[in-house]
Amino acid sequence: MLKFDDLQPGERVSLTQYFEVQSIDKSKEQLVVKNRNGQLVTITGKNMIESGFYSNIQYKSQAKVGKTVIAEKLQNAGDKIFKVRFTKADGEERTLTGYVVSSEPNLGRTKVIDLSVDPQDGSGGFRLIDNRTIIDLVVDGVLYYV
Repeated sequence: MLKFDDLQPGERVSLTQYFEVQSIDKSKEQLVVKNRNGQLVTITGKNMIESGFYSNIQYKSQAKVGKTVIAEKLQNAGDKIFKVRFTKADGEERTLTGYVVSSEPNLGRTKVIDLSVDPQDGSGGFRLIDNRTIIDLVVDGVLYYV
């Protein structure tokens, strides 16, 4: 964690945050977003937003793939936000938006953080996805489906 008072010109910093869009002002090219701690942040600059952000629902292309490929796409998502639709153990279909924490090889399970869960929740939002049950996945601007 950095200290604001110690920042120097020329220093490089990075930010990985997950936001929920609250409002959009297209004329000012501004977004008002809420982070997981409930803080509101205003982000300005269409070019910066379009080149630096990922979406859990927007995609530019689609690809029909096998179960192994879709599992690999999820496992390799890293800290990029994704939306995945899968079948739970009880047979119920579920859609989850989150990011990857860790995964088992091939068609095992992927441990993710479910961004719809309050960070103060006792589970921390951790969920397991059985990679064999994935129906579709949006990540990196692509909709993958089996």
